[in-house]
Amino acid sequence: MFTPSGNAVSLGAGGITQTSGTTLNDFIPFTLTASQTWTVATPGQLILNGPATLALGANNLTISGDGSPSFSGNTVTGSGTITLLGTTSQTLTVTGNLNSTGAINVGNFATLNLSTPAAIATPIVVNTRGTLTDAIGFSGFMNAPLTINVGGTYAVIINGTAVLQFSRATVNTAPITLAGNLVVTNNTPAVAGTVYTIILNQTGSPIVGTFAGLPEGATFTAGGQTFLHRPPQHHRPIRRQHVHRRQHVLRRCATGADQHRHPRARSAVARGARSTAGRNRSHSHAAVTRAVNARRRNPVTSGNATTPSVRVLPFPGFHRCGCGDPKPNPASHFV
Repeated sequence: MFTPSGNAVSLGAGGITQTSGTTLNDFIPFTLTASQTWTVATPGQLILNGPATLALGANNLTISGDGSPSFSGNTVTGSGTITLLGTTSQTLTVTGNLNSTGAINVGNFATLNLSTPAAIATPIVVNTRGTLTDAIGFSGFMNAPLTINVGGTYAVIINGTAVLQFSRATVNTAPITLAGNLVVTNNTPAVAGTVYTIILNQTGSPIVGTFAGLPEGATFTAGGQTFLHRPPQHHRPIRRQHVHRRQHVLRRCATGADQHRHPRARSAVARGARSTAGRNRSHSHAAVTRAVNARRRNPVTSGNATTPSVRVLPFPGFHRCGCGDPKPNPASHFV
């Protein structure tokens, strides 16, 4: 292991090469004077510790190879970009401060693992064969846009139902753009109706797009349980519209007795029966339920603009499911 410390070092176009079997455990601040490529390898590691600030300036940094670089408590500044390009597998783990304003571009068998409690000022763009994940115990807090392009992946790990027990990103700056894949690793059982808010949208603008292959009502299985990806306008009980437009969720679906008709539908039947008393007409439970569901299928309207189904998901979410017909689920399950 090589552990340098001391005065700051200016790095020209030659960059850094960390060879297989070696570890660079750095405590020296680096300032880039030219765009460059760092090469990492495994076994071994390249670690920038707290004092090892990385000043990009306007220069771009490419990290290539199949190692496991780590920004371990240090601070990254500047306007240049960082591009992760693995050969078969590379993971950059960030536990420090991403204060640079140029994007981190994740692609080509690379993974960006956000394990920092600090706010992130760096835009994140996940491209083909790239992966973004949030470490368990942290909720990525982004003051910058998030983009998951076609072929990119957002990897979610579920170890429990509490906020810090599953992967979750909080995004405060628009836009949030989704077109890539969602991969869920579920390590724990959950009761029907459990909701996981995996992207919390606090930008004030709707998410653009949705995950590939997960349109409204799509279900998938992870860890032996079935989850539902559900746009909010179908959970329409009006009072929760604004909550709906802020989250993207997965929900655990009901099985067996859990699939009985929705309590809101039952109350609608009761109200229908009272309102028609003495008027020589009646509404069956099925008719009222159909009417309620038809109303929920109308798009949610905010102000003068109608929010399309793919944009009403400001939080990629999902819920644990086991039903073949994921229709009657209450809006309150999203909070």
